[in-house]
Amino acid sequence: MNRVVLAAFLALAACSEEEGTSYDAGYDDGHASGYNSFCKLRITIIWGNFDYPEYARGFADGEAAGIADAKAFDCKG
Repeated sequence: MNRVVLAAFLALAACSEEEGTSYDAGYDDGHASGYNSFCKLRITIIWGNFDYPEYARGFADGEAAGIADAKAFDCKG
């Protein structure tokens, strides 16, 4: 019985969120994009799932943090 419950839980957890749509995915993409754009390093490939509000919010927060980090570390890392 415990195995059935565990299997059901894992199956539901795996289906709870589409890949690349979470706040964390947006934040990571935004941070990389903000840092790389500010430092003129390279074009950054991102998920770009702006139809998902959590992703868009995370991207905005991450982009601001990436730019702040780039300024703080003078684009050195």
